[in-house]
Amino acid sequence: MQKQDLKTPPGDKPRQNPEPSDLTGNHPEETGRSGIKAPRKRPPAAAAAAAVVVLAVLILFRFLPSSKHMAPEEYFGISDENDVAVIINGELQETGGRLIDSASYLPYETVHSLINPSVYYDEGASSLIVTIPSEKRVYPIKDGRGLDGRAVTEDGQLYIAADYLVEIMGIDLHLYEEPNRQVVSTNGTYRVCTFKKNHPVRYRAGIKSPVIRDMEKGDEAWVLDLDEDGNELPSKVKGWVYVSTYNGYTGYVRENALEETGTETLDKEDPFGEWTAADPGLDGKVNMAFHQTDNTASNRALTEMLKGVEGVNVIAPTWFYLDSTSGDVKSVADETYVKEAHKAGLKVWAVLNDFDGNLGSADETSAFLHSYEARTAVIKTVTDAVKAVGADGINVDIELVRKTSADAFAEFLRELSVVCRNESLVLSVDTYVPLFTRYLNRSEQARVVDYIVTMCYDEHTGSSEEAGSVSSLPFVEKAIRQSLTEIPKEKLVIALPFYTRIWTTENGVLTECRTLGMTGAEKQAEELGMEPAWDEETGQYYGESKEGETLRQVWLEEERSLEEKMKLIRTEDCAGVAEWKLGMEKPDVWKVIQQYLA
Repeated sequence: MQKQDLKTPPGDKPRQNPEPSDLTGNHPEETGRSGIKAPRKRPPAAAAAAAVVVLAVLILFRFLPSSKHMAPEEYFGISDENDVAVIINGELQETGGRLIDSASYLPYETVHSLINPSVYYDEGASSLIVTIPSEKRVYPIKDGRGLDGRAVTEDGQLYIAADYLVEIMGIDLHLYEEPNRQVVSTNGTYRVCTFKKNHPVRYRAGIKSPVIRDMEKGDEAWVLDLDEDGNELPSKVKGWVYVSTYNGYTGYVRENALEETGTETLDKEDPFGEWTAADPGLDGKVNMAFHQTDNTASNRALTEMLKGVEGVNVIAPTWFYLDSTSGDVKSVADETYVKEAHKAGLKVWAVLNDFDGNLGSADETSAFLHSYEARTAVIKTVTDAVKAVGADGINVDIELVRKTSADAFAEFLRELSVVCRNESLVLSVDTYVPLFTRYLNRSEQARVVDYIVTMCYDEHTGSSEEAGSVSSLPFVEKAIRQSLTEIPKEKLVIALPFYTRIWTTENGVLTECRTLGMTGAEKQAEELGMEPAWDEETGQYYGESKEGETLRQVWLEEERSLEEKMKLIRTEDCAGVAEWKLGMEKPDVWKVIQQYLA
């Protein structure tokens, strides 16, 4: 706004009382002592009027909305005629797509991370791998092209054709021009609002922010700062609504310009169907006992190990060990064991782990997970062996997974899941609590596996800086609730420990940590002169003994501590419980566990 000339209007000059003149004929206030004429002062009323005008202009400027429009090319970040802005579920992505041979292509990373993780690029194999519930499809990328030209590399970036994505998944895609922009909507529920009057959508929440789109009365848009139930998200700006127009403009609108009209659900059918869960063949919830077996003698001890066991319906023998980064597997799978377990009414879910064989580091596990050939070899070896001995499922206990390997681990589970479904095998995977492994994509794991077993133990280990509980009640409660934010309750199994640790601290330094089963820990506590008492905070019996500067401590696991944890499992209606491990329990714990699964 231009600065205005604040002159007093004609005829508004205030009247003044006459003053006597001095010898010069000047009014007294117009001269100094020297007789030189002084600057004439503005009359008080005129000054006040001018101030009012200035104030009015400032107020008008402050409260007058800006009519400046941001150019669409600037808003969408379009600098080239072949650039394509990408908007997914109302959010403009930093990385755009490209027009290639007049067709719209999206960046691979955007497709994989935000649209469908089943589209996976294996860099080592130079192949695009697409896993659907019934099969794994592999498309080599050679000379920058693959998938019959629908996967193209430009300037080091891999792009996937938009029309191909429609063929393999249930999504909604619209390409708009001037400027080019690809609007993508995935299945889900969206809140919808209607414009009560003609009104602009602004780039930021503020009347001085530039306009990015003019909307007309009756137009609709998606609301992005409310959840499905209409609750405000933390990002909500008071007085403003964050919206996305159906043609890709996302910005802010004054609340008084809108009215809510409810929700809209996009439920496009997936061309290849959903990742349906396998039938576990169980009556009721899962009660799975891990059985540590690393040789034939361990397998032969099953009958003895099952004495006194009640309520268990799944046994998980640790039969398979990753033995090299190239996919070698050590196996002690046993057909006689399966027959014996089936005779006892138990399903057998054989365990594959990455720490009992020759592998033993996160780097080695990462090398295996990132190798297409190694993943394929392990999947074939394990599934063939499970089928040969007549077992009912596979439990994946790969624990040495860093953040950099999490994506490859999810791909391994997808590829394994395809085979398990085709062979009617139940697939479960073990994970540490979310507190320790936030980077694992549990929602993606839950999409493709039948059960996720959250291992609610090792709260404190031998590598901890101080002594503490292996599995306190608050630790388990937090693990369950955090897990349920990503995992449906019907797929969440909570694993509890049958062991504890006795800690020795000398001169304030932790020097020893002994792992013991329930009976052994109680006996050791008695021998050390401890008198364990119930601790409400941890939900366990805590005991200690001190001799000089040596402090010994224990947080016991037994019937009462397990019962408190089982109450949580029942309250949250989880899919069941698992126990590590068979042989470390007291006989009476089985009755406690079973009464909370009924």
